Formats: sequence, C-alpha cells, structure tokens
Amino acid sequence: MDGLGRAERDVVLDAGHTSLLRSLHAKLSRLFLIELHALRMAAAGVRDGEGTGAGSDTQTWVAFIEQACQEGYVDRLAERYPRLGARIAAVARLSVAATASFAERLGADRERLRPLLGAPAGELRALALGAGDSHRGGLTVSRVDFAAGSVMYKPRPSGTDVALGALLHELFTDFPDAPAPERRIRVPRTLAREGYGWAEFVRHRYCADDAELAAFYRNVGHWLAVLRFTGGTDMHAENMIAAGPVPVIVDGETLFDAPAPFPPSGQGDAGRRGGRRDPPHRPAHRTAARARHRLRARGRGHLRRRGAARPAAADPEPRDRRGRHRGGPLRGGPGRDATAGNHPSPTPC
Repeated sequence: MDGLGRAERDVVLDAGHTSLLRSLHAKLSRLFLIELHALRMAAAGVRDGEGTGAGSDTQTWVAFIEQACQEGYVDRLAERYPRLGARIAAVARLSVAATASFAERLGADRERLRPLLGAPAGELRALALGAGDSHRGGLTVSRVDFAAGSVMYKPRPSGTDVALGALLHELFTDFPDAPAPERRIRVPRTLAREGYGWAEFVRHRYCADDAELAAFYRNVGHWLAVLRFTGGTDMHAENMIAAGPVPVIVDGETLFDAPAPFPPSGQGDAGRRGGRRDPPHRPAHRTAARARHRLRARGRGHLRRRGAARPAAADPEPRDRRGRHRGGPLRGGPGRDATAGNHPSPTPC
C-alpha cells in the first residue's frame, strides 16, 4: 500500500475485512437458514412426535451453532452444494482485489482531492466500503473520511457526472431569473480518473424554513425537466441527497437510456402509442421525480420516490390501520441511517 501510513493501512485492512464479512453474510444467510431448518426437521423426526416447542427450538439452535463453528463445516457442506467453496473463494478474491485497488488509487490521488475538500486531505481516519450496490465483481461506492473531511470513492468511470455538472452550469448560465448558485440543482464536484473517480461528500440537512422547502420541490421539478431531456433513469431515492433546498443527484451514470421496444399487446396500449417509426411514449414518472413519497416496497430505476424510506418499525404512529402514512417523522429502515437522506424535512410533503 504505497503512499499510506501504517495507521492508514490498518484502517483499510479493517474496512476490507468488515466488507468481506458483510458480503459473505448476505450471500450465505439463506443457505444457513436452510441448513438450520433441515436440522430442525431432523430433530423433530428423532423426537417422534414430541413437537417443536420453544425449548426444543432453542436446543436445535444451540446444536446448529455448535456445528457451524466446527472446523471444516463449510467443506462438509460441499457434498450438498458442490460449487459452494469455489464461490466463496471467488467472492473473497474479488473483495481483496477491490480493497487493494482502492488503496493503490488512494495513494496515487490523495493530493488531487484538495478541490473536493477545500484543503489538503490529511490523514485517512475512516473508511466505509460497500456504501452502495455491488457491481462488476464486488466493486462498490465507498465513503472515505480524512482529517480535512470526507469524499466518496466510485470504482466506475465518472465522466458522466462531470458532463452532467457542466450541462447544468451551461443551462443556468442562460436561465432567465435563475436561482442563486447555492439554491440551484447540482451534482457533487467530481474528480474523474481513468476508470474510476472521487466525488464530493454531500451532507444531508433539512430545509430551514418553508421558503427552502418550497425551493426544494421546485428544484425537484427542475431535475424532472433535465432528466427527461437527457433520458436519465435509475434515479431512485438513494441516488439523491437533500442538502437543504437543493436536491443533489449523487449518481448520474444512467443518462441517455434507450427504452426497450415493447410490441403492442392489444390489452391497453395507451401508454405505448406509436409504431416503429414513432418514438415510444416515455412517462414522466419513469424519467425522474415527482414531489410525493410512496411507501410501498422499493421499486427499481426511477427518481420518483422522494421521501420514500419506510418509518422505523418501532414507531407505528405515522400509519393508520391500513398501513397508510399519516404524516409524522420518517426514518430509515433496518441497516439505514436514522433519517432518510432524501427527505427535505422531518415531515416531507
């Protein structure tokens, strides 16, 4: 790890270890549940009709933990899952390679991060690998905390983010009565490198007053227009941060998306009018954001669910008997921050 101090190397190694364990946990949990269920069924058969009360379930759980902690447990599972060992090894190999690549790039680019931080980066203090979905063999967006502040590491080409920022700058240059620079839509400042990039860390904050809240929803409309013009998709709730009155898109990689052709079904094609010579209809809600929040299970691929995180399970007050939201503070679900980063206020419109 050239360019990193000893303490910084420990930070990277600890983060890589934690990321690998989380990845394996996510991939193996269902398999282990199947094994636990099989052990439970086998124990029920041995008891020959004694039932599976709380005591017997506890004993089965203890027995499963003892088995799973034995040396060679995963190797023995290979009899039932022949590719298990090879897949675990592949996940580990890719995870280690991704961590090593990050360390190498950090050592090479540290001095270039000053424009994103406003000061020399200083010592690496903390690293959170896996801040987004995994792509291309375990590569994930990561948060990097330095003495001078935080940046986001993106192990993918970042030229699109830079181009989108330049487009916004050009649009607002010729925009009559354009909002003040601190109140207009934007993307994070980005340093594009060969095949990857570094981006400014955008900190979430609620709007200070009703004027800022109104500006936020007006800016969501501005994003709707820009993304419809550029064919932007995949702009879901987790790809936007509410920085006061400014909704900041933090992942603008899916622009100029070409909708897949759908042959007429003959069963209600009003939304897909036009033949091959006519461009297919692209609904506005597919392109970008609508200023409302939807509390159903997470959908895919659209910047339309502002304020869409579910309330915490321990706080039932915001819902009525049918599970509909009645107002009140919205919080992130399991594994998320206490507040949803796309919310402009504790009680979004």
